Amino acid sequence: MNSFVFALSALLAVAAAVPLDSVVDVTEDTLGNYRYAFDSGDFSKVEERREDGATKGKYTFVDPEGVKHTVEYVAAAEHGVEAKGADIPVPVRDTPENVAARSQFLQTFGAIANDPRFAESPLDDREDPIGTHEYLAALNEQLHPSAPLVFQADTPEIAAAKARLAVAHITAVGH
Repeated sequence: MNSFVFALSALLAVAAAVPLDSVVDVTEDTLGNYRYAFDSGDFSKVEERREDGATKGKYTFVDPEGVKHTVEYVAAAEHGVEAKGADIPVPVRDTPENVAARSQFLQTFGAIANDPRFAESPLDDREDPIGTHEYLAALNEQLHPSAPLVFQADTPEIAAAKARLAVAHITAVGH
């Protein structure tokens, strides 16, 4: 009975909020399965929940330029949410350059993470943050061991801005 009252309330709320030329159709059974459909011309959606608990649906909308977009989806415990549509990006295959860059990144930052100067302690949130120059020096050692880069000291304006940021952080965190 509660499901029926909820479904009827939802139907009335949707019906009151949509233009008169819209169509809403809702069906539900006592097992928790449902199907609803909504169509207002520029937007439509159909969704159903099946006995296995999976939800399947599709929605379509027209963007401000008048282009129609459609997305179909399935949500199930064994696969999570899977959506398909022309506007959904697909993974791009890694190029050899990307693979090499990722490998260098992982190797470099793995070495820095193991550097004792950056070892974490239980008091890390209360300690002064690692200095930029100290961090850049460690990064520099990893990336350019034979010819390290030289970093310039902060200008007075940058040093003052960092000090203001540190005070704001301490004020916000309370330590």
